[in-house]
Amino acid sequence: MPPNELIRFLINNDGSRVKNFAWAMACPSGESAVSYNESDVRDSLSRKLDVLEKGLQFVGTEVPLRNSDGSYGRIDILARDPFGFRVVIEVKRSNQAARQAIHELFKYASLLVSQQGLNQEDVRCIIVSTEWHELKTPFSTFARTAPFSVQGYKLEVSQSGEALSASAIEPLPLNTEPLRLHREQDLLLFTDPSARTMALDALSTSISNLPLWDFICLELDHRKGERKVIYPLGLYLAMGEISKSEEQASLEELRRLGWDLSLEERMTDGWTNEGIITSKLIMSTGLEYEDWERGTPEKLLTILQMWECKAVYRWGNRVADEKIFTDGELIKLATGTGGMNRFYFHGLASPRHRQAWEKTLADVARFLRKSGTWGTVITAYLMAIGQDKPNASVSISIVDTDNLLSTIHDLAKVNVNNEPRLELVVSNAKDTTMVLGKLCWDGATCPASMEQGFGATPFYFSAFQENANWLTRHGFQYKLFEYSGEAAMPVCQEVKLGLAGELIRRPCKEVTPGVSDFIAANRDYVQDIINSLNVHEL
Repeated sequence: MPPNELIRFLINNDGSRVKNFAWAMACPSGESAVSYNESDVRDSLSRKLDVLEKGLQFVGTEVPLRNSDGSYGRIDILARDPFGFRVVIEVKRSNQAARQAIHELFKYASLLVSQQGLNQEDVRCIIVSTEWHELKTPFSTFARTAPFSVQGYKLEVSQSGEALSASAIEPLPLNTEPLRLHREQDLLLFTDPSARTMALDALSTSISNLPLWDFICLELDHRKGERKVIYPLGLYLAMGEISKSEEQASLEELRRLGWDLSLEERMTDGWTNEGIITSKLIMSTGLEYEDWERGTPEKLLTILQMWECKAVYRWGNRVADEKIFTDGELIKLATGTGGMNRFYFHGLASPRHRQAWEKTLADVARFLRKSGTWGTVITAYLMAIGQDKPNASVSISIVDTDNLLSTIHDLAKVNVNNEPRLELVVSNAKDTTMVLGKLCWDGATCPASMEQGFGATPFYFSAFQENANWLTRHGFQYKLFEYSGEAAMPVCQEVKLGLAGELIRRPCKEVTPGVSDFIAANRDYVQDIINSLNVHEL
């Protein structure tokens, strides 16, 4: 028999020919050739809606819907349930077709609301398919996020497409928690490049045996010309946060590895699962490092001012693909500048992307909750941008340690600029506006002694309760200045909030002095701060 005559037709088990020969020949891999098409399933199901739910009342098939914008579609099956809700039923019978189901179902349900005047709560959606391999994940997301009631059913049919029975599909549990790198991080220090290479190889081997979790490691070299350090080479390890849905599996893995701690040990030392895992990983691997320090996002951001990141290594399902997370994005996650960092924030957003914009507003408000005027005024300012400049691009960078004591010490002693500052740039097609925030000094106030300024025991941890009082005693205030107009001759206005919550702009000639000016004018007082913190090893 010639090759082109080898397959003339397909037959069913009972010897009859397949109806839909074209589909059978193009049947996707893994799907069996069947003798019915989608309309057969639809028509059969429309006559037997009780297969899905008792009490469903048939309204019609191929019900036409037209959008005022011109788009057109037909509902496979429209029904009513005993409560009077309209039920949109979308029927699919192959993995290939299943990928279109979510879009079509959402479109039809939305048209019933927007064009037919129904309330969202009066519309239900049902997806029926004989194949769920490709459909289950998008269905699960749709079922948990759509504004409509959504159900799914796997339909069993005969070889001729007759609906026989249906079983409900439970949506997959969705991990809606975005990837975050945990605050408890680790810095391993070296003087010998070969020792660091051996440690990195050993880490990689050990982490490869822990597929449940995500890790990144930054290879760091201290920059020449910066302040000399004892150990100029580093490996900085950060682990992905364990989500709530992963907690049980992580606890079981800790027990399997013999790494778990008792509840008493956890409570006494404040251990988290992530802290236990990274510590046990480093200790069990037998790394030959010369020093080991605990890290934080704030510490890493300071390190990166003086150290160069030579490479980023990554392990784990969520961080492995460089097309999804670039090295720079992973470093940003480790430093937490998108919201997790307590002292630094950076964001880029636009009101035209509503969900990302609302998240940025919430992140900024949370970050600035202790920053006095900045928090209330910037929140109002951003809300105004959303209303008045919906297509603008907005970049915002904030530094605020919420600790005047450490700000003065770090700036005066080690030249690390933690001086509170804010920069907001609003750009659109017509103009660009900049808002600068500064911790302003009145130019005169300075306590007679450090005890008067910060109290008898000004330890670092007390800053979070006392910083507002410290600012007042030293004559500091958070202020915001808006610059607009031509770049060569910008107009400067101080921005405040009125009694009714409105934005008030008042012209000003120059920005008042800041922390650097306070340090320059009060050197003896600042030296007392440095000496005191050295004594307390702060």
